[in-house]
Amino acid sequence: TPTTIALLSSLSSLLLQLAILESNSINSEDVYNQLFKGNWDTFYGRFEWASDRSQLHSSIFVQYWNGTSNDLLNIVSPPQTQTSNLIFPMPTYDERVYLDRTVPAEWLVVAVYIAFCCATLIMLGLVIANRSTHSMKSTPISFLLIII
Repeated sequence: TPTTIALLSSLSSLLLQLAILESNSINSEDVYNQLFKGNWDTFYGRFEWASDRSQLHSSIFVQYWNGTSNDLLNIVSPPQTQTSNLIFPMPTYDERVYLDRTVPAEWLVVAVYIAFCCATLIMLGLVIANRSTHSMKSTPISFLLIII
């Protein structure tokens, strides 16, 4: 799901592109003036400016809920961009169904971590079991700690 920053950055780029195309110029003043004359339908809704150059547009309103990965984020307003109806009131937490979103790479990280912990415990056991041998007695304790 895109972040708000990504959404607004894309919208800004689109508005600049539309202003350049409609002004048929890349002159800053021409583009600036055309930007405030513009009245466009965008993926973010209607975008236009008032006479005092304040922004007039309808924001999209979204709602998250359970479902497949494609319909977790649903646009509920404005009607021209709506993908679903608003669910109100939202189901309680006890009524919601949670999807397992664990990916195989996460399970791999867990397996590697468990293997590392087991190897560390085995090495610690070997050091403790062999602490009386000649080679262990002559090895500095700092080296043994590094190995573990």
